[in-house]
Amino acid sequence: FAGEHLMVFTIFVPNWNEMQIVSSNIMTADYDRKSRILTMVFVNRPRWEYQYYNVPLPIWTRFVKSESKGEYFSAVIRDVYRYRRIIK
Repeated sequence: FAGEHLMVFTIFVPNWNEMQIVSSNIMTADYDRKSRILTMVFVNRPRWEYQYYNVPLPIWTRFVKSESKGEYFSAVIRDVYRYRRIIK
């Protein structure tokens, strides 16, 4: 998109290979399969880490495979799963 800057970040998927994601909103994303915690850091809030609880593995898998990580996050995760914000 004209004038829009997209950033490429590496995310680590436990028991998978390291994957590349492209997102203008999400800086990092990681998922712990055992605890089912999705941890995210956003571009506009780099000092805040968000931990989303009880996220099922299929949701994480669809997030990783989605064409737009930000749109998928907004539609499926953001207002659905309980979260905690941690200031680094």
